Amino acid sequence: MDKWIWRPDPSIGYSVGNAYHLLTHLVPVALATHNDVIWNKVVPLKVSLFAWRLLNNRLPSKDNLTRRGMHLEDSELCLGGCGVAETIDHLIVGCDMSSPLWIKILNWLGIFGPLPNVVADHVSQFCNIFPVGKESQIGSQVLWLACCWSIWKERNNRLFAHKELSVEALVEKVKIISWWWLNTRKHNFDYDFNSWRSNPLVCLGIRNWFA
Repeated sequence: MDKWIWRPDPSIGYSVGNAYHLLTHLVPVALATHNDVIWNKVVPLKVSLFAWRLLNNRLPSKDNLTRRGMHLEDSELCLGGCGVAETIDHLIVGCDMSSPLWIKILNWLGIFGPLPNVVADHVSQFCNIFPVGKESQIGSQVLWLACCWSIWKERNNRLFAHKELSVEALVEKVKIISWWWLNTRKHNFDYDFNSWRSNPLVCLGIRNWFA
């Protein structure tokens, strides 16, 4: 017969007292700032520099190049094929190439829901989606940066090499890149790629926290 189990203390079960103890002993975690994301020590320096340019709207997107007086030989439309002018906000979080990617990454993490369509708000929400500890914030920051980095590289690949990946291939690329950064640059990350691909929350220590 199915039954409810109070995970913090399965032997005794739920009580008002131990629920109060759990709530009052949660350690508050400061929300991650843009600087925390930009200078995340797990990602390579070139990615941090990219993130700084991204969050300060300094990337050479088509609208930024036009504002600087540069004549574009090709269309000013987004390379995602959505028929909208390319801006950083649209390219990174709102176009037909990037929006499905974010949804699939969220679903991979077991999360279902909308994200903001402005980069500055998007990073704040995504990187604080698991406010249960500093380690989980680092993990969500790495994932956010891996997504943005992959979207920008894909944009350039479409522009200059005239090749494109499917959304599914981009999702796999994000998983590989984020795992590689964590595996090679985070001292206490000891999971192989198959574990990361199948159980990202466990690898980030998030599932264990809730268990």
